[in-house]
Amino acid sequence: MFSTPGGTVIAECDGAVVRLVSWAPAQGFGVERADAGPDAHAEVRFEGTSGKVELRVRCVSGRPSGSWKQDD
Repeated sequence: MFSTPGGTVIAECDGAVVRLVSWAPAQGFGVERADAGPDAHAEVRFEGTSGKVELRVRCVSGRPSGSWKQDD
C-alpha cells in the first residue's frame, strides 16, 4: 500500500506488469484520473484544495514500487 497526502493506493505485480487494485482519496481530495493498468506503470492523480498529488507505480523485481509528487 502506498500513502500520499492525496490518498492511498494498493497495487500488485505480475512479473514486470503492475495493476492498481484500489485507490481512495484522502479527505479534501478527489480522483482527477486513474490509469490502473495492467501495464509497465500505473498512476493515480488526486486533486484537492491544497493541490494535486500524482502517484506512479511500477514493478521492480516483482514488487510494486511507487513515487509521488505534489503540485500546489
